Amino acid sequence: MGFEESKRAIAQIRQVNSECIIGTGVLVAEEYLLTCAHVVREALLAPEQIIGDFLAVEFFNTADTRQAEVIFYDYDPLNYGRDVAVLYLPSMVQVGTVAAPLVPLRRFHGAELRVFGYPGNDSAGRNLTAITNGEVDGGWVQIEDTKVTGLAVEAGFSGSPVWSEADQATVGMVVARHNGQDDAKVGFIIPVQKLQSALQAINQHALATLLLPHQSQFAEQITTAYQVCRPKTWSQPVEISLQARLADMALMSEKKLLEFAACLCNQAGTDAIKADLIAWIERYKPSELTVSDFIIQMQRLQEQRAPQLAKTVNPCLLIQVQADKTTKQEPYQVKAWFVRDSRLRQKSTSEGYDYKTGEGAEPLTPKDLRKYIDGSNNIDIAAGVKYEDIPVLMADYVDQIANRDVPLQELTIEFFLPLSLINQAIEQCCIPAEFGFPVPLGIDEDGAHVVLRSQERLEFARGRKPWQEKWEKLQHALKKAAIEVFLCGDQYSGRELSKELKQALALKLTGRLPKASNQGDIGLMLATGTPAALWLRCHTEELANRLDTDVLDEFLERVPDKVCNLRRGTPVLDEDADSNDSPELGHHLSFLWEDFYRVPPIITYSDSQL
Repeated sequence: MGFEESKRAIAQIRQVNSECIIGTGVLVAEEYLLTCAHVVREALLAPEQIIGDFLAVEFFNTADTRQAEVIFYDYDPLNYGRDVAVLYLPSMVQVGTVAAPLVPLRRFHGAELRVFGYPGNDSAGRNLTAITNGEVDGGWVQIEDTKVTGLAVEAGFSGSPVWSEADQATVGMVVARHNGQDDAKVGFIIPVQKLQSALQAINQHALATLLLPHQSQFAEQITTAYQVCRPKTWSQPVEISLQARLADMALMSEKKLLEFAACLCNQAGTDAIKADLIAWIERYKPSELTVSDFIIQMQRLQEQRAPQLAKTVNPCLLIQVQADKTTKQEPYQVKAWFVRDSRLRQKSTSEGYDYKTGEGAEPLTPKDLRKYIDGSNNIDIAAGVKYEDIPVLMADYVDQIANRDVPLQELTIEFFLPLSLINQAIEQCCIPAEFGFPVPLGIDEDGAHVVLRSQERLEFARGRKPWQEKWEKLQHALKKAAIEVFLCGDQYSGRELSKELKQALALKLTGRLPKASNQGDIGLMLATGTPAALWLRCHTEELANRLDTDVLDEFLERVPDKVCNLRRGTPVLDEDADSNDSPELGHHLSFLWEDFYRVPPIITYSDSQL
């Protein structure tokens, strides 16, 4: 590719709602343009929010105008090294347009350069020749045109690719002109080696675009690949979402995203995206390495780390809250178990969880509550805790699980609550952190899936047989319409409801809270073995209708995910806001789902020697 051919990668960038050309951009990867941040800022008329905004671009010698999204913006007018932006073209660029080859600038003195841009709002564009004349502060390189008749660098050249005749490639990007003398033919470029943050942002965005549509389908494989690639010594927190994980790996090293993609190729069941992953690796890898190099290297690393990567399948945190035996109120005794693989354990395998033996469950005890509480406060676990202390315990448990590389978003937290707490919005309790503001446990895009359980059900021996029978029936009804399975209990009470619940597998209440007593709604569910319930803590016709249309509108098996996703999509309220006034269904929804085989271990743990 020569200089003239390279112009096909060049585009003019226009001001919003105008034909005025503000600067130039260059296609450096399929669907990605590189330009100056100050060009983007001026073209958007200096808006407060730049990332995610769109600009009109038109490629060289075409009449094809496209909308490009700003996905990376690094600008500091006081720091000469930071003036770079990346634009993303969601649709393919015109056939024949090829990305400009990039190589590091090798000669900071005397290198012959050629530039094409759009100075003075000239849509035809102009050519400029120059030579390098040394590095200046911030990593920029000074360029000069020594010819009397040559052009000076001026507005419109900003963002133009700098072509090296010796390398037959782009070695930098024009960023500024010399402001000292109007007639001086002096300008400045950012060499390719100083553009790595923008190029890494392109790699990250392209990989995210590839994976985001499939993140639910390949959640387990993505988690495994992230665990393999994450160094043990990495000091940053374990991330939860796909976007955050990619950003985390981009910070680790330039090759980490490539290693992650290669590791993902090695995971079983990823055939549907493997070809796209290999194409991504091929596009963004260093030229001296091959795709097979990365894949083989990561396969070996995963084999080395295999013993340390315990399999995580629907990880679960079981929290048992027992009320005082006499008062049925505070103080509460709290116990916790982490179940990494919540599948029912079979006799022929060592995987899964068996509540009868405790195999597959890890008891958790608080490690350091001082990180989360005021110095004047004191929590005595042995003596029992108040309800307001439970978020502090949860913060400690969640951090312990995060240290096992299990993010909160992948976790189901099941609370075995006494009747006195069954109507509490426990998914809204804000768990403290060492840094930042407390966030709700289950009302957040990265929150856990919070499920209510009944502590009294565990203690009700006579109800175990009907509970087991109904749970088995519920498993056989998972492909039924959920709205047909959930009995609407609003019109029943007392003995009438007890009679209806003998046949029902699930209960919903939209017009009142369940009565939390031995002969109330919850007590009748325990007596009849009914294992599932949904109810609203706020009662309006609109919320009742949305419960049917937003939660119970598909198969029964989708209800847990529907509840979880609904809560994650619910805005987090301000600390002083009253959720009772919120129109969001997720703020008012209680969900009880009693898996007969997922209960706290019945064995007694002891540190004593027998």
